[in-house]
Amino acid sequence: MFSIQLPDKNDFITEVNLDDEVFFLHFSWNDTLGQWLLAIENAYNDELASSIAVLPERPLIEPIRREDLPLGELIVVCSDNLPHIGRNDFINGRAELIYRGIDDE
Repeated sequence: MFSIQLPDKNDFITEVNLDDEVFFLHFSWNDTLGQWLLAIENAYNDELASSIAVLPERPLIEPIRREDLPLGELIVVCSDNLPHIGRNDFINGRAELIYRGIDDE
């Protein structure tokens, strides 16, 4: 299990190695909805999933699990029992993106 650091931007792509496979996580802040959305791409920039609502304390991959997605699980761990994740919560430390690999059980 490890934490994925996210930059202070409204829209960004971060490259991560998840269970020995490269993926790109594309985070977009939707100001109208007041929430983060996530898209997952493989190493060839093929979009594997999009418009995933980033919700606190809920698995992000399991509801859409397919063979081409990461084998483990992405989850946002929050302090203070946050009901939703705000624009700055990854920066101010109230929310943290965690990856639980297949060997972390």
